[in-house]
Formats: sequence, C-alpha cells, structure tokens
Amino acid sequence: MAFRLPENVQRYELARFDLESVIRAPGNTQEQQKRGYKFTVENRGNFFDWFNAFFEIQLKMDLKANGGDNADQLSTVINGSHSLMKHLAIKSGGKIIYDTDNLHLVTFVQNLLEYSDDYSRSVAKNSFWYLDTGAIALDARNVGFASRRALTSNRKQVNVKIPLNRCSFFEQLEGRILPPMQLTFEIELNPDAELLFGSVDTTRVTIDRFYLWVPKILPKDSLITKYISEFQKPSRWQYLREKHFASAVTAMLLITGLILPLLMQDMFLSFYRDLKEMRQNKIHTSLILLT
Repeated sequence: MAFRLPENVQRYELARFDLESVIRAPGNTQEQQKRGYKFTVENRGNFFDWFNAFFEIQLKMDLKANGGDNADQLSTVINGSHSLMKHLAIKSGGKIIYDTDNLHLVTFVQNLLEYSDDYSRSVAKNSFWYLDTGAIALDARNVGFASRRALTSNRKQVNVKIPLNRCSFFEQLEGRILPPMQLTFEIELNPDAELLFGSVDTTRVTIDRFYLWVPKILPKDSLITKYISEFQKPSRWQYLREKHFASAVTAMLLITGLILPLLMQDMFLSFYRDLKEMRQNKIHTSLILLT
C-alpha cells in the first residue's frame, strides 16, 4: 500500500516487543504451562504496520522424564506454527477489540484452503508448514511428519513465525494504518496434548523465546500532517470474527485422508480425525463459522 512505498517513508524497520513475564522452564516429568503470556505496545509516538506484524517463537522437544534427547521418539509438533496458538485477545484502553478461541483450528483450515502448492512448498515453511501425507506417526508413511520430526529431533531449537494477518482483525489492516495507540495482547498457547503428534506420553514441547515483531513506520514530514488529520475523522470497518463449534465424536466408516475441508459461503466445514480416536475409526466433526 501507499504508506509502505519507499518514496513515502523515511524509515521502515522492525521493532521487537518482549513478554511482560519470564518464561518458566518445566520441571522434571512436567510439561510447560503455556498460558498467561502478555505483550503491551505502549509506544504512542510511532506508526506501526500491523498487517505485517508477527510472533516469533523458539521451541524445542525433549523427553518429559529427564529432558533428554528425543531422537528415538516417534513424535513431533503438529503441522503449522499457527497450531501453537489457542486463544488470542487484544485490548486497547481496557476494551476488548479482538477475542477468539480455538484459533489454531480456524487458521489451519484457512491455510489449507488458501495456500497454493508453490507457497506451501516455499514461504510457508517459515511457519512450520509441512502437510501430513498420512494419518500415522511413521517417517516412511507420512512425509510431512518425517520433515517436522527431522527439525525437532535431537533437542534442536526451532524458530517459527506466526503472521498476525492470518487473524481476521489484522487481515483487514492491509490497506490501513492505525493511529498510535496502546495495544495489549493476551495469549494462551496449546498444551502438549494438542501440540504433539505421536508419542505424546513421553515427549514435551518447551517454549524458550517468545517475541512480538511489528514494522515501525517513520513517514516523511509531508505525510505526517495528512495521517493526523485522517485520524481525527471517525473511521470504522468490519471484519469476520472467527468462531469454532465442535460436534460430539461419532462412529463412522474409515475415510481416507486426514482433512476434508469444504467451503460454503461464509462457513468453513472441515472433517478431521481426532488423533486420540483414530484407532477406533472415529471421525470428529468440526464446524468453523466466520460471522
């Protein structure tokens, strides 16, 4: 958009924001508590490009018993860095402006529908996007699982990006610049039972670093007055708020394929296997609405 063009800005650089609290390492035989994360952006003297903001998370997998090497374990993190995110709430001046739960389910279906094959094989890899090709946690029978396990074995540190523009609120900011304001992000990540695919009882996921990165814009002097005058006018826009509804698990015949998404107007309907119920040939029906 025009406000990002080189001829309209003096500087366009990434600004890093840290968590308000320290990340705690899990104890022996314990999993890490992944809730209560909070970022606050109080810099009201700058313009930010929120459409291109992202979270950066550094994680590793190890043995739950003693924190040892997990190389021999047939387990890894499920597909996509967005799968880490369970709940996101954003406040400004104490008022909630965005709040959604089960964000990982919504964004996963959106990514399935919108990512092209070329994008999935290139840029999406930065977001840990390696699609499963089977429903079994075996390297020889699931290429996506094998790729992700190679990245997370031997206690290797894995850095992933979670673009905020996969959330509906930020997606609508592609052509907009918000006035300088305080924003608070309250985040809950998924527990290991939801994150792990494979040996969920013996391995765990530990978050070591968690940052919020936002491009900071310094407009040319000739445009600052224009931006300020526009902010003084009332402005509003609509966005589709994500909602997720799940039915009860029902017994059905075995269906080939892990995910069967169907787009119907403003509704995402996806059928996916509940990994815990897979051995009993049960299907979990998930209904995702954008309202």
